[in-house]
Amino acid sequence: MVPGIDWGDLAGNQCVIAFGRPTWDEFRKDQGKYADYSAMTPQDLTKRTVFIPNTNRPFEIRECLIEEITQALGPLNDIYGLGPSIFNDDDAHTWPTRLDYLMLRVLYDPEMKAGIRRREAHGRALKILKRINPDGIGAPRLPPHRQMDFINWRNALHTLFRLTNAGELRSSRVNDLLKAVLTEAERRAPDTAYHCEALSAVAHVEYEREDPDADDLIRDAGLVCERVHGLGDVRLATLRLAAGLHHLGQDSDRLALQNVAGLEKTFLAHGQDALIAMTYAVRWTALANLDRPGVEEARRKTLAWSAYAYGDDNETVRRWRRY
Repeated sequence: MVPGIDWGDLAGNQCVIAFGRPTWDEFRKDQGKYADYSAMTPQDLTKRTVFIPNTNRPFEIRECLIEEITQALGPLNDIYGLGPSIFNDDDAHTWPTRLDYLMLRVLYDPEMKAGIRRREAHGRALKILKRINPDGIGAPRLPPHRQMDFINWRNALHTLFRLTNAGELRSSRVNDLLKAVLTEAERRAPDTAYHCEALSAVAHVEYEREDPDADDLIRDAGLVCERVHGLGDVRLATLRLAAGLHHLGQDSDRLALQNVAGLEKTFLAHGQDALIAMTYAVRWTALANLDRPGVEEARRKTLAWSAYAYGDDNETVRRWRRY
């Protein structure tokens, strides 16, 4: 845990992971040195350091510990379009998935030796997989992630997130990035994880801008994400929650309730504590506005999950307790 006030140009990152065991001051002086695995000694490659700002909320600290410790075990991460994996770069998964555990079993199998060349590693991995996961032999292939084809797209998306997190929602730079990210995905990868991510980014930004067309954009993003990831996917659930919040702001409380129905189950399965709290908050507000039964239970769950996600001393949690 390091001072959040010193986070500086790392703003927008909940936490960072470095090779070796640098101190916080050493890492801040030369971040690139501790991010390039090709420049590390074999001894440094066996070590990882995770830096987490002490200004993070409890749910962010938990997510950092789970994700970064898992990623420190070895596989490359932050790959868009990878599929159901914590090593994906779309923040959909908090906990390692079945695919992740399978890949870690391959990586740490005694037959997989460090330092071997790529072709030999590929051959050994196939042998290990046939032994530990024989049912996978006839399974459908996972979609290609095309990471190297979308480097510029990924950089543009990260810049977009950095600007919107800094509050620059209405700048011309944000408008240009939104257009570039969506156009690239629609042109080169329609109905893929890239398309889902691009449409979701546009929908969430327009929702934050209180655009009157935000509901239509959220719906369009949801249709693509459902085709790509399926009905029970957390990305689709996040879009439905955004739609619920949008309708709540428009005094369409019945539609808000419809949009958030059952979302807490999906969020719970993915360890999304803050989104569970927000789901119950939408339900509590809508039920209270409609004067329907269940208000007190929704309020109780909102307070419990909010305290768990944001901390018992969080200002929003204290304010909600007064209602």
